[in-house]
Amino acid sequence: MTERELDQKIDKAPAKKVRACLKEIASLWFVDRNNCPNPLDFGTAIFDKPIDGDIIEAVTGALHTRGFSPKEGE
Repeated sequence: MTERELDQKIDKAPAKKVRACLKEIASLWFVDRNNCPNPLDFGTAIFDKPIDGDIIEAVTGALHTRGFSPKEGE
């Protein structure tokens, strides 16, 4: 899959699907739930949250499960 094909896939996706994916990625990337008493509560969004391999894997998963990634072997 080329970058252009990936862009086209995103351009053709329903806005609701794109927003849901972006919300999940933003939450994974910026929200710190370590000091949150209730894990189901909203955490604190911070810009300088340490990013590790687990977060990158989770972001990749969010993109993949919504179809915003190349298929295996492409």
